[in-house]
Amino acid sequence: MDNTIILYHINLEYLKKIEYTKIVEKPEGSLEKLLYLLVCSDEEKLKLAYNGDEVMSKVMKEFDFINDDFDKMLFYNREEYIKAQGIAEGEEKVKINIIKNMLKKKMKHQDIMDILNIPKDEFKKILTDISK
Repeated sequence: MDNTIILYHINLEYLKKIEYTKIVEKPEGSLEKLLYLLVCSDEEKLKLAYNGDEVMSKVMKEFDFINDDFDKMLFYNREEYIKAQGIAEGEEKVKINIIKNMLKKKMKHQDIMDILNIPKDEFKKILTDISK
C-alpha cells in the first residue's frame, strides 16, 4: 500500500481573474468550473455557470453560508498570515512576561491561573519554559 500524499497548490487568486464568460465555456467537471464556486460571490453568475448541473446546485446550497465569510476563513495573503502569526506570538510573550512579574510579586499559582484564565496544564508548561 502506497502512503504517498500528493499536495496540489491551486491558485484561487488566478481563478478570480478569469472572466466569467471563460468559466461558463469550460467543460462541465473542469477544475476551473468546479472551483469557481469558491471565488465568486455573485449568486446570479454562479447559477448561470452551473445551470442544469444538479450536483453543483446542491453544492451551492451547502456553500451559501460560506460565501460571505470565505475570505475571513482562509489566508490568501502570505504577509497577512505572517502578521497574524506574529501577533499571536507577541500575545504569548506578553502573557509570559505578565506571569513572570506576578511570580516576582509572589502571587499564588492558582491566583495567576484564575486572573489570566489559564488552564493548569498550560500554566505548568509555561513555568517549565520559564525555568529553562
